[in-house]
Amino acid sequence: MIQMISVHPASMLALMFLLHLIADYTLQGCLANLKQRKWWEDQIPKNMKEPDRLAMWKRYKNDYQAALWCHGMYWSLVVCLPLLATGGAAYAINALIHGAIHTVIDHAKANRHSLNLVQDQLLHAIQILFIWLEYVLL
Repeated sequence: MIQMISVHPASMLALMFLLHLIADYTLQGCLANLKQRKWWEDQIPKNMKEPDRLAMWKRYKNDYQAALWCHGMYWSLVVCLPLLATGGAAYAINALIHGAIHTVIDHAKANRHSLNLVQDQLLHAIQILFIWLEYVLL
């Protein structure tokens, strides 16, 4: 049988914030570009004939959404990893929910330009607090 770990709530919160920084600023890598619709537009060669450019854009115009979802889900998995190690199966569902929320927030920043970095990070911090509160209260 696998023995689950026990972590003090304050340590858990600090670890979750550390993992957030690692996931958002270190591990994101190429997804930082791929989750931006403009990046995909810029990949179409400027010297390509207009019908070909349009055909290429139609083929790739939604690819940024896959990168957004990949980043949102892996961010949530990384942030929730210590919770999952404590043995809470409910955290897996919580990770999926917060992965979707992270995706929406990042889309607002990267593509709609309706959030700046400070607002984006504040919303992610609130997400982490909600996830952590579940750990503390349950």
